[in-house]
Amino acid sequence: MIKSVLVQTTYGQIFFSKQFVDAEEEFDVSLTGGLISAIYGMTSETQREKITDMDLENNRIIFREAKNDLLFVLTVDKRMDTADADELIDTMRDRFFEKYGDLAIDGLILSDFEPVVDEVLASKLWYMDAPKKFTLSDAFTTLFAMFCTVWYTMLFLEFNRWVVDPLSSSAGGWSFVGSFILIIAYFAVPLIILSFSIYYTKAVSSYFHFMSDYLVRPTRSAYTDFLEWHFMSLSLLIGTLAVTISYFGKAFLSEFATTAITQRERDYYGANLGDAFRLEFLNITAFSVITWLFLYPLIFYLIFKVLYRDQIEKELIKNLVIISSMSMSVLVIQLFIGGTIFLEAAGFHPEDLTIWRREVAISIEYVFFVSILLNIGFFGFLFFLGIGSSRLVKVKTELFPLIFGVAVLGVLIVQKLFFYIYWNIFPWSI
Repeated sequence: MIKSVLVQTTYGQIFFSKQFVDAEEEFDVSLTGGLISAIYGMTSETQREKITDMDLENNRIIFREAKNDLLFVLTVDKRMDTADADELIDTMRDRFFEKYGDLAIDGLILSDFEPVVDEVLASKLWYMDAPKKFTLSDAFTTLFAMFCTVWYTMLFLEFNRWVVDPLSSSAGGWSFVGSFILIIAYFAVPLIILSFSIYYTKAVSSYFHFMSDYLVRPTRSAYTDFLEWHFMSLSLLIGTLAVTISYFGKAFLSEFATTAITQRERDYYGANLGDAFRLEFLNITAFSVITWLFLYPLIFYLIFKVLYRDQIEKELIKNLVIISSMSMSVLVIQLFIGGTIFLEAAGFHPEDLTIWRREVAISIEYVFFVSILLNIGFFGFLFFLGIGSSRLVKVKTELFPLIFGVAVLGVLIVQKLFFYIYWNIFPWSI
């Protein structure tokens, strides 16, 4: 990803250089420094403005001029996010002046600047050193993290059942103390075990670290090229969380709609077995999640493979699954907002059909607290999915909208067919 770092003057005197390429790709630093100086000077003279970056076929060269005619030059490949590259060279420039200040450096080769460069790269581009192997301890931590997503979602969404009711029903005295200690254990013990597991394995923390970086800047999706296949475990974590919120939050996800499991939905679909109705809608949500996490990457890959044949690698499937997983986190939030538990907490009445119809139809509070947020959620999901997928297309990028649109449409068609068969040909609830 990083090809080279060069610190020189605008007139060609080199103070520091480091290359991050294979031996056969190494270049003559002196010749390169002179060429960069010539290009930089030419653009300043002929165009009356300074060059800040230059695109090559596969790489990008970034220039930052500083005081004392210093010029910082960073060469990166085009997988690297533009904003990340700009931040990287700005950080190196700032750290350079922190270390040397106004020290007279003419004629010096500043080899002691290399540890600073390595430190900056390690902190900014930790993906390149992400865990390579997936060990048994990593597997345990991943599975336990999945358990914790179920456990804490249950405690949060059924707070009254697990916290309020046991305390209020205790006889007081030692009974209350015992109930209180047990509730503390509910929250503390799994968290302590998970914290120690993450601390000693690093795998799960890397998954969430990358997801947080991606959600801040989805154009980082090309960094998935540096991640191992075990990062696909993120799909299991996000999928588990989505299905869990669907069950305990009483919502289901179908096509592009999140719907609260109200009495109307139970009556409409013929489910009349008490709490067993949640399993019906759990199947819908689970299928919807699986299609977005795995079917979308497969369709995208197959279309790309047909169009470009040997110009695509199997790594694309892994990258797309990771991107789909991180994008799905937006739909997880939406599942919570669209569920009966949230609606009741927000003051709505999804269990009273008369009031509920009026609230959905004319309540301005419902529009602002539910409808708008649900629409933003779906648009946000498509935004992250689209931006992330686009960065993986490195050839014939003008066809990306077609590939993306067909892949999304393919998922929606499969979902629609599944729901039709589920509720009409095999009416499980009736």
